[in-house]
Amino acid sequence: TIADFSLFSLRETIIGSFIGLFARGVILLLSLAGSVISQSVSLAQITGNMTEAMPTIGHILTVTGVALFFSGPLIEYVIRFFLLSYHVDVELFGEGFADFAERSAELLNYVFINGTLLASAFIALFFVYYLFTGFLNKTMPQFMVSFIGVPFVALFSIFYLYKTSEHMLTVWQKKAIGLLLIPFDALQ
Repeated sequence: TIADFSLFSLRETIIGSFIGLFARGVILLLSLAGSVISQSVSLAQITGNMTEAMPTIGHILTVTGVALFFSGPLIEYVIRFFLLSYHVDVELFGEGFADFAERSAELLNYVFINGTLLASAFIALFFVYYLFTGFLNKTMPQFMVSFIGVPFVALFSIFYLYKTSEHMLTVWQKKAIGLLLIPFDALQ
């Protein structure tokens, strides 16, 4: 009947949106880490708040992460998640919505905490650099710190990204597997 088909369509739409939200969360985790790194590497000491941070680092990490996502073990978890969704009976109303909302909040919490954690090496390194630059600027105001600092920040951030990206992406894969396991509890 039309009512049964409508309920079936609603159920499949909700479960599909839930799966898509968590699959997107895996990429959002890396994109957020790239945005945080871009903010910490930002050349804001010259232009103030007139420019946005360089999005290049976030794009490099995200594109690399998407390639790893589809060539590594992460895609297997998403496929397993899809297959599991056809064998589960989920309540559409009442506790089903509450559980979906709880898992979605858990997703956002996980993404923001671990995205910042992935970028923590850049945050700590450039915090020390900017602290030293500020100290140097106060002690020698006639010294043009920005002319030395801008090329250093640009070149060193590229070098540091090159050196740490492999480790960062390995940690991201482990964090992404943990993120993809969150909804398995909701659908079982």
